[in-house]
Amino acid sequence: MLLVEILLTDQGEPNQQVEISFDEGGLDFLIDRLTRLKQQKTDHYHLMSESWGDGDLDEQTHSSNSLLVHHLKLLKVVA
Repeated sequence: MLLVEILLTDQGEPNQQVEISFDEGGLDFLIDRLTRLKQQKTDHYHLMSESWGDGDLDEQTHSSNSLLVHHLKLLKVVA
């Protein structure tokens, strides 16, 4: 499980806070992608929910006060 949510204020507006939740499998998946970026196997990854793509991200939120993120791009920036 790997879930990305944007938390909302009490008024229902995005509060500029992102929450990433994961279980052991989700953590292993995320570590693998970050390791591949570090080893320069690629410069980016697109992680998507099943309704948007590969199903890397879960679609069931943990909070009723959040927006589900369907697409997370991990991008390594070379200075």
